[in-house]
Amino acid sequence: MWVIAEDSDDTVSAALTVGHGTLHVTNTSLPAGVTVTGEDTGVLTVSGSAAGVNAVLTSLAFTAADYEGPDTLNVTVTSTDGSSTYATTASAATPENELIARPNIASASGRAESQVQMSAP
Repeated sequence: MWVIAEDSDDTVSAALTVGHGTLHVTNTSLPAGVTVTGEDTGVLTVSGSAAGVNAVLTSLAFTAADYEGPDTLNVTVTSTDGSSTYATTASAATPENELIARPNIASASGRAESQVQMSAP
């Protein structure tokens, strides 16, 4: 993801939102003048020089909430002159290691220490 600006030293603010999860960027050593707010929430803002904002956004990560279905990443970039641009990208949140389907067992019969026969409805 790259923020488009006339010059790499233009000051911009990139606001990113998702509806069903959290956004994270590595902010342990931010470029000079770059700020990050809303870390690990669904609303993340990165502000500073276009080059600095781009550098931080290279580490952008999305973590899905306890939710399965579509989600959209919305990005609005605003320059200090007031001009802005907007973009979206769709994704699908699919939890890892989820049991997709399991049989609905209606009955089971058998004796201890023997094979059990099961029948589905």
